[in-house]
Amino acid sequence: MAARTESLARDPYQELGVSRTASADEIRKAFRKLAKQNHPDTNPNNKEAEERFKRVSAAFDILGDADKKKKFDAGEIDADGRETARGFGGGQGPWGAHAGGGFSRRGGGPYGAESFEGAGPPQAPATPTDRSLRASKPEGGQSPRRTS
Repeated sequence: MAARTESLARDPYQELGVSRTASADEIRKAFRKLAKQNHPDTNPNNKEAEERFKRVSAAFDILGDADKKKKFDAGEIDADGRETARGFGGGQGPWGAHAGGGFSRRGGGPYGAESFEGAGPPQAPATPTDRSLRASKPEGGQSPRRTS
């Protein structure tokens, strides 16, 4: 029979038998109780107790550390402490909602054209077509009159 290479990953709260709102003290007490019951020295030659001890220890490794607990609760790490792969949900990229790049009408640019975020302030157009559009009105701001 092949050896089991099962991950220790399970919900740490369930593993310790505490609620998600448990205090740090409640988490520590639950861990100590379960670790004592399932410790390999207390249960020699008992593979089930040894596996349970490993799972309880892994759960406490996450929930006993305030930073890891916060990351686990936010879904940033899994029950083994590995970073989770988060998708691009909610219109956000991997760097957050608007972390540079992309097109926007903020700043507008000349003639309401879109400008590229993060490229600095909008610059005056430099193409010949854009220059001819600016020069279409003569001095004084009036449009040329047609005579027929």
